[in-house]
Amino acid sequence: MIYHFILSINKFKEMRNITKLTIFFICLIILNCEKEDNNKPLIIKTNNDNYTTGELVSIEIVNKYDTNIDYYMCSSYSGIPPVIYKYINNVWTGYWAPLCDGFISHCCGVLETNDIYKDTFNLEFEQGKYRIEYEFIVEYGQGYQSFYSNEFIFE
Repeated sequence: MIYHFILSINKFKEMRNITKLTIFFICLIILNCEKEDNNKPLIIKTNNDNYTTGELVSIEIVNKYDTNIDYYMCSSYSGIPPVIYKYINNVWTGYWAPLCDGFISHCCGVLETNDIYKDTFNLEFEQGKYRIEYEFIVEYGQGYQSFYSNEFIFE
């Protein structure tokens, strides 16, 4: 009887080791997935994560795709047109975007492979959390896909 008890304790210890190994491998998989997110083919990053009222927000977009990507050419905006969102009541709400008319605005501007696009927003931001959306056509014949910058805060 004691022998069976000792055997069951040893089996329990083996199971704990297997459980620990399983958890270890799951953590490795999760960490690898996070690394892949950092190597996105399109990088959109503001120059800071935290701003004070009156500071200008600068953005940098890097095309790491193997091909050129296209964007909509807005008549009232000289660069790649953004949509700026503010986080209000747990919802991302449109804060600012250029007005594009249907006559002069057209497709497509091109962001070539490995090109870096830079822009600075001369806007008055209120206190709060923001992010910026850009839309690109990544594959010919497909529609626009949304890509977002990091979130940033105005204090």
